Amino acid sequence: MDSLKPFVSSVKHISLIAGLCLASSVSYAAGGGGSGSGDVVQDACDASTMLPVSENPAERGPWAVGSRTVTISGLTTEVFYPAAPGSDAGLPPKEWDIRQFLPADQAEKLPDEVAFKSCETCVADLPIDEANGPYPVLIYVHGTAATRIYSLPFFEHWASRGFIVLSADNPGIYQKEALESALNIISADQKGDTRDLLRRVYTPSYFDGSRFLRGHVDEARIGLSGHSAGGFAIRDLGSDAGVRVIMPMASGGTEAGSELESTLVIGGLEDQTATFDITSGAYEDSPAKKRLVGIENMGHVGFVDICRGLELRQEYGLEYSDAILDLLADGCGEGYVEPEQGWEMVNYISTAVFEETLKCSAESTDAINRFTDQYPGQVIMEEEL
Repeated sequence: MDSLKPFVSSVKHISLIAGLCLASSVSYAAGGGGSGSGDVVQDACDASTMLPVSENPAERGPWAVGSRTVTISGLTTEVFYPAAPGSDAGLPPKEWDIRQFLPADQAEKLPDEVAFKSCETCVADLPIDEANGPYPVLIYVHGTAATRIYSLPFFEHWASRGFIVLSADNPGIYQKEALESALNIISADQKGDTRDLLRRVYTPSYFDGSRFLRGHVDEARIGLSGHSAGGFAIRDLGSDAGVRVIMPMASGGTEAGSELESTLVIGGLEDQTATFDITSGAYEDSPAKKRLVGIENMGHVGFVDICRGLELRQEYGLEYSDAILDLLADGCGEGYVEPEQGWEMVNYISTAVFEETLKCSAESTDAINRFTDQYPGQVIMEEEL
């Protein structure tokens, strides 16, 4: 039982430990092999129609953003997608009751007036844009004690630029169950959960409640991203059919795969959990084509919209363990980059890297080359192409 002590004593390093545990968990057979050749992606790009997007990948795209909450292989999943332009006019943004992500004794402390989290721009159940597509797919895997909606700023942005985005609550490790007991994390299988989502990408007519995606998904163009433990979960999925880009955030690197064409390893220079030394070492061990990005004054939770939890705790007496408070302190508060500024930089580089490969975009390669000039003194970048 001594090996379990890190789970109980320090959530400050729990994301890394959980990721390592998940790496050895029961895995599934890859979802079909592929050649990994650029011709496959190019053919898919040629067969797809897209609205023009800004050359600045941090700028919102031309699509309205729809969102639906569905169940996929038993996983509660948010789907964000390119909706028909203008279909969101006059409609309120989608919102979620965050009490669903808390243990019952904590949830009852939050009154209705503070218990809802809203999209900036996404709207529930909009019609998908059938005039364009099929669309590349991005699957995002959350970190320890996070949820399917904690990285909304990325999901909305990517969908506005022509991607279908899936983000699920992973049993055992998502916020409610992780807060109930850190030992729940041992049962988590984020890699298996991600492969379950990939299976449904290959056969979208079987999505529970999500048949609206049928005919609009390009299963030959898939990108994976994940934060912390979520990044560990996806690092070796580069041989699963269609997985062309893998993007760990505040996590590790990637392993070589027959389908994998591009890796972005991204971290915060002030991260005390997945330190930038760890991130840099993982980058060195990753296969080319690869890029490493570090963001000044960003901590571990700078990649998620979670800092509001500290405010709610103080105002309503939510009971967090010292370990959870230590984790939140790794990126929230004075001395760290403002969340919106950090998200803008992540949106810039992540969107450019996804679009370069999954949309066959030479303009995105140019944008990547301008990244450090766009944010002078705020980011560093290294690459091996």
